[in-house]
Amino acid sequence: MKRGVRNQARWGLVPFWSKDGTAAFNTINAKAETVATSPAYREPWKRRRCLVPADWFYEWKKIDEKTKQPYAISLKGGELFAFAGLWDTWKDKATGQELQT
Repeated sequence: MKRGVRNQARWGLVPFWSKDGTAAFNTINAKAETVATSPAYREPWKRRRCLVPADWFYEWKKIDEKTKQPYAISLKGGELFAFAGLWDTWKDKATGQELQT
């Protein structure tokens, strides 16, 4: 993604070095304490940062061992806000198709 170019990307980071492009569900939340050193986030942290616009997000409260309750959180006035994000491009070696996440 070059600056000023709008591209759609799939949610969840798939690192460029992923073998099969399926790491996305384990890489949704980067922790500030490890983002610069974690293999999945290290390169995007250096060169591929972005803002992710949102008008709400979910937090989950653990009710019991097997149950979590989702809570949608938004600003009082409903305004947009942004999360810090990382992006990467994964390329399928078999087809050459690129996936931006």
